[in-house]
Amino acid sequence: MSLILGGGISGLAAAFYSTPITLLESSSRLGGWVRSVQSPEGLIFEKGPRTIRPKGRLGANTLKLVEDLGLADQVIPITSSHPTAQNRLIYVNKKLHKLPSNFFSLFKTHSPFSKPLIFSILHDLTTKTVPKSDESIYDFVSRRFGSEVADYAVSSMICGICAGDAKKISVNFLMAKLFELEQLHGGVIKGAIKEMMSKRPDLSGYEESELYRRSRIEKWSVWSVEGGLQTIVNTLGEHLSNKVEVKMDTTCTNLEFLEKGVKA
Repeated sequence: MSLILGGGISGLAAAFYSTPITLLESSSRLGGWVRSVQSPEGLIFEKGPRTIRPKGRLGANTLKLVEDLGLADQVIPITSSHPTAQNRLIYVNKKLHKLPSNFFSLFKTHSPFSKPLIFSILHDLTTKTVPKSDESIYDFVSRRFGSEVADYAVSSMICGICAGDAKKISVNFLMAKLFELEQLHGGVIKGAIKEMMSKRPDLSGYEESELYRRSRIEKWSVWSVEGGLQTIVNTLGEHLSNKVEVKMDTTCTNLEFLEKGVKA
């Protein structure tokens, strides 16, 4: 039997592009961390992620999925010049702190940091690469950019993304691209600059959608959809209803690795 474990957006997307298959979900709902709630006044509240980044291969794949689901006309783009993209806040020591939003602000000290963030960038540029196969997100960021960035910015971000602990989550699992930039190019900033200097992202083997072309031309920072990200989950569920056997409240408790496959 072929199985997909988990009915989060990744599991649902995998099922959408698969042949008839069985999907196991341990809870009573689909969507994983995605959960959009509408108030009586019509306001949308996201209890999980509220936007998606359009960058790179993963961004291209996600926008292609949205296009394949027929949701292109419901996409809400947020450009890099939008106030939402320009004003990012973190909650530290019971206060909201605004993060630097442009190049020049990197040279000023912003609370809760004790010095300008340009020093964190210089730290990455001057720190030698340590060959590794993996490490925690916290250790990686602390090693490349300093402990304050790891404590204040990245730990807050990881809590927001998956309610997780940056000291316990693999950088190769959640931030594989940053880890790859360091290991291949000698540093995160060095690698990012090299990729920016290239003519366009390497999307070999991936079909570029009209939405992805729009995102590059219009310089999207992030995007969402009308009704919240739950709209994507609900639409996937509708498409899979006649193709995939979905078993709710079904927990996989054991995986056995065989010579020619895996037995759940």
